[in-house]
Amino acid sequence: MKISGIIRKIIYIAAAVLIVAVDQITKVIAGNVFKEDSVPVIKNVFYFVYTENTGAAFSMFSGKKWLLIGFVSIVMAVMLYLLISDRIKNKLFEAGLWMAVAGGIGNLIDRIIKGYVVDFIYFSPINFPVFNVADIFITVGAGILLLSLILDIAKEKNKNTAKSE
Repeated sequence: MKISGIIRKIIYIAAAVLIVAVDQITKVIAGNVFKEDSVPVIKNVFYFVYTENTGAAFSMFSGKKWLLIGFVSIVMAVMLYLLISDRIKNKLFEAGLWMAVAGGIGNLIDRIIKGYVVDFIYFSPINFPVFNVADIFITVGAGILLLSLILDIAKEKNKNTAKSE
């Protein structure tokens, strides 16, 4: 691994630690401030409202704490292994994976310590499930992973098209 690769890894690790810290701090604030009453940030649009999610995304597998902890721990371990082992060469894919890992760790901490994940961000116009900072990074990270794969497929297709001409 080159020095620039090491520095990039250090930056990604520091960013992931920061994401986890911000996630955990905002969840503590939500538990202390929004637990009793929801707070409208933009009336009829955006609210802070405290909820405890014992399931995964959209409350799937609700009440299956140990299954979720086990599954997410394995997924996080595999993702971290890929990131630390320097097997990923695509920088966009690597950035997306780090974001997803940071968010996953943030929610895993809640699940292990509390038995549920604290969610507190709610958009009422589309009645989207309540979510948190970790969920944002998981979703954005997954979007970046998908974009990276699409760009790789398009690049490969263009390369094959150029060869066949």
